[in-house]
Amino acid sequence: MGVVATARRKLVPGLRNSTWVYREALESLVTPATRWLDLGCGHQLLPTWMQDGEAAAAALIGRSPFVVGLDQVPSQLVKHNTITRRVAADIARLPLRDGAFDLVSANMVLEHVADGARLLKEVGRVMSPGGRFVFHTPNRRFYQIALSMWVPQAMRRRAASLIEGREMDDVFPTHYRMNTRPAIESLAAAGGWTVENVRFVNSGLTMTRIPVLALLEIGVTRLLESPAMASARSNLIVVLRKD
Repeated sequence: MGVVATARRKLVPGLRNSTWVYREALESLVTPATRWLDLGCGHQLLPTWMQDGEAAAAALIGRSPFVVGLDQVPSQLVKHNTITRRVAADIARLPLRDGAFDLVSANMVLEHVADGARLLKEVGRVMSPGGRFVFHTPNRRFYQIALSMWVPQAMRRRAASLIEGREMDDVFPTHYRMNTRPAIESLAAAGGWTVENVRFVNSGLTMTRIPVLALLEIGVTRLLESPAMASARSNLIVVLRKD
């Protein structure tokens, strides 16, 4: 076992990708009566690296009587193999009727939103009273995100494309306007939402190909596992309720 693997096993043995926590949130919210809209759905509900991701996505979607996937990139939508009702549109201008949904979800989408108040207004419009908006997004106070804010937008997009192996038309500018708890609480209060839950979650390691950086990342992640450092973890899982 290499030094990086050993350090990971000893220092962060329970670390898992934050997408697992997002998946669990969806599983707790989707019921046989849930009308569900997935914003920025891309080509998949759950990532392919989850061994049972496709089957789990199909089971979740099959649980709901009405699911719509919406994304502004048609080339991604046509690849989606689990959501059959798909709409190409801007997530801030939803071509959907008022009160049509009980649940709206967004996985790694909110960081790209330039106007959080406008988005919440539009999501609220298509939401039934008491409906929930659940989203998974990076934490702006996480050290890697804080550092990236000093990098020009074009370089950030290209780096994301290379690191994540995504085509450039599937990589969008990042703004991080709804990516801290205070920002979320302020926007929610102004838009008629109740913040039901904000979870700070560490995600998987990203520097595993460079041993020195991987060891540094493992050490920082171990530090962030402390409850006192929770607000600086890498990701947020948020549930808002429409009042």
